[in-house]
Order: sequence, then structure tokens, then C-alpha cells
Amino acid sequence: MQKLFYLYKRKGESLSVLLLDVDNMYEYGNEVLLKISEVISNSIRKSDIAGKYKGSSFLILLPNSDAKGAEKVAKRIKSRIEVLDFKSKVSITIGIYSFVPTGQSVEAVLDLIEAHVAEVKSRGGGDTVLIQKELPKRAIDYQTLIEALKKKLVEPAFQPIYNLESGKIEGYEVLMRLVMEDGRALPAGCFIEDLLKTSFISPFEEIVLQKAFSKFTAYGLGD
Repeated sequence: MQKLFYLYKRKGESLSVLLLDVDNMYEYGNEVLLKISEVISNSIRKSDIAGKYKGSSFLILLPNSDAKGAEKVAKRIKSRIEVLDFKSKVSITIGIYSFVPTGQSVEAVLDLIEAHVAEVKSRGGGDTVLIQKELPKRAIDYQTLIEALKKKLVEPAFQPIYNLESGKIEGYEVLMRLVMEDGRALPAGCFIEDLLKTSFISPFEEIVLQKAFSKFTAYGLGD
């Protein structure tokens, strides 16, 4: 999704995101999810991307697709799911967000869609909502980066690296997080482009590595 953000920001073309959430799966959850995944796979273009998201939801990315195109896809998926033969009635809620990426972050877009889908579901679900709210651009500027450097507001996050044969953790990838004044920890994707335009990348990396070594020892991650 982040790669598509970069691509369509440069191209200035629309990108649409669909969040499809199953309202009521009951005890037939796995069967329902499998059938719905087949419907989604057969209802989108080869250039589109779809996958399982959180809980009972799916995320669908529609490159070079505006709101009208996204609504057609949502309608097609919904109509095909409604005629499936389930042991109990299943309904779905779909959130659609179509936009030209500029300064939005992936996290902000997903939070926006999730909030609207949750609101529809709280009213009983079963509907499709087209989200037309404009997201503010990232509030990362030169001064913000200077303050973060002075106050060492960059923190490490550890991503485990698994050995698929043994199933054991063999190491950790250190990821960079920028801590904002309100306590939010922004992933590198939200500020790395701005950071690379400055001469601060090396100092930021040094701070992250120093903190990573300290936390690695304190957390006992080497055990």
C-alpha cells in the first residue's frame, strides 16, 4: 500500500481503497471467509490487490481507480456475496475511499476507513459507505525534525526475523519511529522522505542504534 502511495503521488492519479467487513459470521467463520475471498478474487482486476485484513475484514486496493470505479467493484462483490448459500444469513459492510495520494499516511487512511465502517456496523451494518472526507497532509516539517533531533524523539521498534524451518526467532530488524508531542509513534513511512531531504539521516540512525542496543539488552532479546 505504501508503494502505491509513492507511485500514485508521482503520477497524480486516483487510488481507491475498499475495506470489506463481514457483519455476522457466527460459528461458520472460516467457511464464510473462504467463500468471500473467492468472490473477491473473481471480482477484481489482475492489477488490483486484495488480502485478509483484521478479524473478519478484507482490504482491497484498486490502482488507477476513481470513486465511480470503486463503487462498481463494491457493488459487484456485494451482489455476488448476497447470493451465496450460507447456513445463516451473512451481510457485509464496505467502506470506500478514493483519493489522489499527496501527503496522507497509510495509517491515517486506514484509520479513517475503519472508523466509518465501524460507525455503519454500529447501526446494523450491511451498507456501503463512500468516504469523501479530506485527510490533512502530514504535519512533518523541517522544524519538527530539528526538534526531534534535539530532544532525541526517535525510537527503535523491533521486528522479529523468523527461521521458517525451525520456527525460531534468529534476529530482529530495527525500525525507526518518530515520537510526536501527543505521544503518537509515527512509522518511518510517514517522515522518511522529508528526512532524506535533510542532512539529519545519519544522526537519526545513530540515535536509533544507541537506543536499540540499550533496549535490546534491557528486554533480554538476545536470550
